[in-house]
Amino acid sequence: MRFEITPLREADLVEVVEIEELTGLNRWGYEAYRRELLSNPMAAMFVARPVDPVGRRVFGFVASSVAFDELHINNIASHPDYRRVGVGRALLQTALDEGRLRGAKLCVLEVRASNVTAQALYTAFGFRTSRRRRDYYRAPVEDALEMLVNL
Repeated sequence: MRFEITPLREADLVEVVEIEELTGLNRWGYEAYRRELLSNPMAAMFVARPVDPVGRRVFGFVASSVAFDELHINNIASHPDYRRVGVGRALLQTALDEGRLRGAKLCVLEVRASNVTAQALYTAFGFRTSRRRRDYYRAPVEDALEMLVNL
């Protein structure tokens, strides 16, 4: 399966929210993504989409933004039908590259303490756990691990 990483467009938001709901991410919802996309000039939001259309327009997404010298990965996910094919890795790499271009020196993210698959991906990119944030997530309530990497 071939895919490409492109900037997120407003037309992608319905599928982004669907992926958010399917994957159990900390809920942002349509309006929050839309507001971030349209009003935050430092937002770095990308989607993975098929090179050859196969029915879906969006395989995964990353929502991040730069504040001062820090890139924060707010949400990153791939559709459950398109896991283990490099979508998450490509999205993360794109966000990190964009953060560097915008002057970020550090990247920060939170990940569910139980999400060992995502933690392994982040560790492969050089992230390290900086602290545990108690009861950070809701529905279900769960701790987050804050992870950092120098860019």
